[in-house]
Amino acid sequence: MKWALIISLGIVLVILVSAIAVALFVTTTEKRQYLDNSTLLNDNSAVSNNNAKTVVIVFSRSGNTHVLANHIATLHNAEVKVITAEDYALGIPGWIRALYDARSHVTFITPEAARFATL
Repeated sequence: MKWALIISLGIVLVILVSAIAVALFVTTTEKRQYLDNSTLLNDNSAVSNNNAKTVVIVFSRSGNTHVLANHIATLHNAEVKVITAEDYALGIPGWIRALYDARSHVTFITPEAARFATL
C-alpha cells in the first residue's frame, strides 16, 4: 500500500512538472515572437490606407497573425484594424484564459475605435 501511494504521488508530480514546463515554454516562445514581430510591425507600419475599400481585422497574441494580416492588406490595398483583448495578455494567466475561452467558444474582446467610410 505504501508503494502505491509513493508511485501515485510520483505520477502526479511528473504531470504537474510537465504542465508547468509546457506553460513556461509556450509563454516564453510567445514573448520572444512578440518582440521579434514588434520590430517587424514597427518597420512595416505603413498599412493604414484611408482610401481602402477593404479592411483586414486581426487579433494576435504573439504578433504572428498580425504580420500575416499586414502582408495580406498590402497585397489587397486594404486597411488593418487590430482587435485588442487585455484578458489575453502575454504570460501564463493570459494564455490560460485564451485556452479556456477557445474551448468554450466564447470570448470578450474590445475592438479599437474605427471609422469606416460609407461606400
